[in-house]
Amino acid sequence: MVIHTFEHEYPVSYVKEISDISESYICRNNAEGGLCRILAIRDKSLFPAIIPRLTDADAISAFSDFIEHFIFEDLLCIVMKYTQGISLRDKIGTESLSLSEKLELARRILERMILQEVPDYFLMKCCTPETVIVDSDMTLHFNYPIEDIENADACTREDAMKQVAGLLRFIFAKEAADYSSAEVSAFLDDLPALTQSCDLIGLYSAYHTMMMTAVSGEAKTAAENSVWFTLWEKIKKLGAVLKKVLTVLLLLAAAAYLIFSIGKIKESGTRHVNFERIGTVEIK
Repeated sequence: MVIHTFEHEYPVSYVKEISDISESYICRNNAEGGLCRILAIRDKSLFPAIIPRLTDADAISAFSDFIEHFIFEDLLCIVMKYTQGISLRDKIGTESLSLSEKLELARRILERMILQEVPDYFLMKCCTPETVIVDSDMTLHFNYPIEDIENADACTREDAMKQVAGLLRFIFAKEAADYSSAEVSAFLDDLPALTQSCDLIGLYSAYHTMMMTAVSGEAKTAAENSVWFTLWEKIKKLGAVLKKVLTVLLLLAAAAYLIFSIGKIKESGTRHVNFERIGTVEIK
């Protein structure tokens, strides 16, 4: 089966879901390469509510995850980029990521959201641990389960920002639980205020500031926990002890020498030396 327009063809790789309202397919994107996900809506009564939202999304040139929409055999087809791979949930659940790795991961997620200029409804749909796909080199992709796109009008920016906050809390759940990073914990506490303004760029700015502080703090802690740092600290402590011991030993040596000198004088007695001649002069 091939879903197509006059310009593009999307051979179907497999059927993902079929309901009374719509059909969902994973297809090959012959024009750009890779895969795409096509939601084909058959309920024509939904078209008037959905098409304006699609037109708005299509007008955002930066939103490249949205490919196109068209009518195919009386079906309204919405084409979104799709990536197979490890989800964020599996990445964090199965790998021991360091704090710096998690910080960088979250930064890239926020950065991608901003660069893509993701509209509110699509932002809310892609911003879950299951729909964020993470490559081995930390390259990110978003998948978009938009089967309920007829409800897009009801989604607000506030709803989307709450979803963003929830995703950040998921990433740093361990750090929040054991309070292993004061900077991260403070940032998570401030999230309600940071997302209330619905400013994604402002949230990113606050996050980036926190990240720089947390990374420098982690680097310092890592250095302090290193073998060489520990060895040097032990040497410094041992040096201070040795300095005190040497001072005491020097004082004892000086006292012993003084006592020894006095003893030698007592043993020999005090003797007066008479000089009979100084040079050629005879002393009488």
